[in-house]
Formats: sequence, structure tokens, C-alpha cells
Amino acid sequence: MKSNPILGLGVSVLAATVASSAMAATTDSVGRQIKGLNDRLSSYETRFKVNGFATLGLTQSDEELAYNEINNESNFRRNTKAGVQMTFNLDEQSSVVTQLVSRGTNDFETKMEWAYFKHAFTPNLSTKIGRIRAPYYMLSEYLDVGY
Repeated sequence: MKSNPILGLGVSVLAATVASSAMAATTDSVGRQIKGLNDRLSSYETRFKVNGFATLGLTQSDEELAYNEINNESNFRRNTKAGVQMTFNLDEQSSVVTQLVSRGTNDFETKMEWAYFKHAFTPNLSTKIGRIRAPYYMLSEYLDVGY
């Protein structure tokens, strides 16, 4: 029995068309997945915020006798501090806040000063649960970081 070259060519073209369609569908699917991942990453970028601060302080007196631990030697540790504050917004009403601070007076040992969950019930009423440094109220939010 003799094979038909036209039939063989038709089968090859049909197979190539099916393969091309499958590849296009796969490429479209991968493209949609990549777009979805990029959208999710963009969402997290707007939900996560990092603020930092640093103060470099120098103390020195023209007196040899120390007053309030300040004498005639230059000292950078007394008033130097650095910190980072991270906020993650869970949704429009809820967020988690942490703040890490290193102070020269404590040999630059890093301590977590804030770690709390905040929920806003209304624009004028919110609550915080967790570690909040003293003094309390609004002043504690601006002692080291102004935002």
C-alpha cells in the first residue's frame, strides 16, 4: 500500500496547528499568572511601610568635673540614637506596628520599643493592643519619629 504525501502533509499541518494553539494557550496562562503575581506584590508594597531615623549628638564641656555625665572629653554616645519603624496594614482599619531603637547610652543595644496591633473602629476612634512605650497618648508617637 502506498502512502499519500498530501494526507501526510495535512496531518503534519494539523499537528503543528494544535501544538501552536496549545503553546499560545500556555503562554497566555503564564502571562496571566505573572500579571497576578505582580499585582499582589504591588499590593504588599503599598501595605508595608518602613520609616527610619537617626540622631548624632556630641557632648563636651570646658570643665573637667563631670556634670550630668558631661565633661571635657568629647562623647558621641550620650545623645546618639537610631531606629526603624515598620508598619504593615492588614486592611483599611487594622495595622501592625513595630519600632526598633538603638541608643548610645545603652551601648547601642537594639530594643523593641513598640510592637502593637491597631484597629480603627471609626476615623475618630481606634485602639492599640501590645507594647507601647511611655509616655502614652499622642506624644509617644512623635518622640523619635515624625511622620
